[in-house]
Amino acid sequence: MRRPVSASTLSKHCCRSCGRPSSSTLLGPATLAVMIFEILLNATALFNHGNVRLPLSLDRVLRWVLVTSDMHRVHHSVEDRETNSNYGFYLPWWDFLFRTYRSQPAAGHAGLVIGRPEYRTADWARLWFLLCLPFRRELPPLPCRRMGASTSNAETQP
Repeated sequence: MRRPVSASTLSKHCCRSCGRPSSSTLLGPATLAVMIFEILLNATALFNHGNVRLPLSLDRVLRWVLVTSDMHRVHHSVEDRETNSNYGFYLPWWDFLFRTYRSQPAAGHAGLVIGRPEYRTADWARLWFLLCLPFRRELPPLPCRRMGASTSNAETQP
C-alpha cells in the first residue's frame, strides 16, 4: 500500500533536489499549502483573464467571492479612472475595502477600449518592443501617478 505524500516529504524532496532548503521551508508554510495556493492563484488568473462569459445573474453572485472576467477587464481600460480600479484577480474584497471597485466601465463592456494609450502604436505591437518595455528608462507615467488621476470610486456594491 502506498503512503500519502505529506508536506514534510515534499519539503525534504525539495531540499534534496536543490541542495538547499526551499523558500517555503525557510519561510514556514508547508510546501503542499504553497502548491495548492499557486494552483488556485494561477487557475483564477486564467479564469478572469480568459474572457469567460457568464450569465449576468451568476456574475453578480460570483463577484462577492471571486473576481470574474467582466469585473477584472475594467482594470485594463485606457481610461485612467477605470485603470485605477478592480486590481484584484483572485479575491474581490481588497477592491471593496480600499474603494477601488468599479462594477462596469463607463462605455459598457462593448465600448471598453483595452490597453494604455501610450502603447497603441504599431511599434509597441512588435515582440521586441514588448520584451524591452520593462528595461526602458523613459516610460510614460503610470495612471495612478499622473496629476489629477482619481482613484476614488462611489460604486461599492458588485
